[in-house]
Amino acid sequence: MDSKPKAPKEKRRNNEKRKEKSRDAARCRRSKETEIFTDLAKALPLTNEQISQLDKASVMRLAIAYLKVREMVDLGSCMSQPAKRCAGVLPAVDSVCLCM
Repeated sequence: MDSKPKAPKEKRRNNEKRKEKSRDAARCRRSKETEIFTDLAKALPLTNEQISQLDKASVMRLAIAYLKVREMVDLGSCMSQPAKRCAGVLPAVDSVCLCM
């Protein structure tokens, strides 16, 4: 059983197909990633104009900061106070996030 080496043209063609497949997969991953970042940005308490100015790193930074502030508020004094007294705290957190 002799195994013949592939012709250079065939190797080149297979290599090009593999590269194209890899590029398509990377393009698909980037598209999904962009969609996820867009969804995350829309979940932030920002206007559409402000969202359009954000890059991916800014979206992550603001989302993390927003979650940390909400966690502090949830764990803070509001836990021991009646809900009526804390009703304005979460909208205030949204306003703070707008300033960041």
